[in-house]
Order: sequence, then structure tokens, then C-alpha cells
Amino acid sequence: MPQREILLRRDIDAPRKVVWAELTDLSGLGWRPGRVVERPGDGGYAVGTRWTERGWLAPDAREICVIEVQEPMRTVQVTELGDVAYRLTFELTKLTSKKGRPRTRVALQLRPYLDLSTVHSLNRHPAPDSGSGASGNGAKGDDGAKTISKSQIRRWTLLRGSSVDRTEHQLRKALDNLAAAAVSAAKK
Repeated sequence: MPQREILLRRDIDAPRKVVWAELTDLSGLGWRPGRVVERPGDGGYAVGTRWTERGWLAPDAREICVIEVQEPMRTVQVTELGDVAYRLTFELTKLTSKKGRPRTRVALQLRPYLDLSTVHSLNRHPAPDSGSGASGNGAKGDDGAKTISKSQIRRWTLLRGSSVDRTEHQLRKALDNLAAAAVSAAKK
């Protein structure tokens, strides 16, 4: 099964704490070309924070859950599309421009995250990623390792070729929007 991940980087002319604040502000997610449908809870951003979103990476509403937070350096979100879960990882690196101004490099990675048992267990016990990457609902092979179901393979093949290109375009646009929001916030 060809596994394709998308990895993008963007340097932003704003301090890391400002970029982090924009990235984790769930009040509007204006930088994301989607729309928050429902955001239960107090509006904070921590492991276990979840919201329902529509129109970003998929037209149907789906839940997004934060599974890792290392403020202000890294956060990991997961969402389920059919039988496959996807991890969206943001890593923020502190940089300095030649003129001594603070800058931030944002690395964004989207990849399949096939351990749906971890995603479903988040409903009961939010916890950081176990890093297993194995299928939560596949059968065990002769070596005891979990295998990936045919429906998971079909679902992941939807994110190939032109679909990958469209998804990558949407992610680039999201990074551009995040950069614009952070630069604007840094000037305030």
C-alpha cells in the first residue's frame, strides 16, 4: 500500500508565541479554509480538546481531536475520514531574521494514522500518541502484527494523485492564511 504523506514548511515573520496563539485559537480558526461547526468545552486548547469542522480537507463534518501539545513548539491533531484517521502535526521552530527580528518556521505534516482504537479511546481517556501506527481494526497476521483492512486501503487511496495535489494546495493555503494572521497579530 503506497503511503503518501504531505510535508510543508513556511517561514513566518512573527514570533513563535504569536504564531502559536493564532494556530491554537479555536474561536474562529480564520486561517483554516474550513468552518468550525461545533466546539464543546471551555474554548481552551489542550490534549483532548475537540471540535467539529466542515469544509477543510473533506466536505463532510468531522471531529478533530488534539492528541499532543508541547506549547509553543508542537501540536498533533487527528481526524477520522471513513475508516482512516489522519494525523495533522504542526511543529514551530524559533528563527531570527538577518535584521534580528523574530521569525517562526512552521512545519506541517499530514499522514494516515491507522490506529483507530487510539482515536476511539480518546473519547474515554485523552492521551498522547502511542506511536504504534498499526490498524486498530485490522486482523493480526502470522507474525502477530496488525494488518490493514481493505476498506482502509481503499479510503487511503482516495488521497492519491490529484486528490493529494488538491489536499496539498489546501494545506499551503492554510499555511499562507496562518502566516497572514500571525503577521497581522504581531503588528498589534
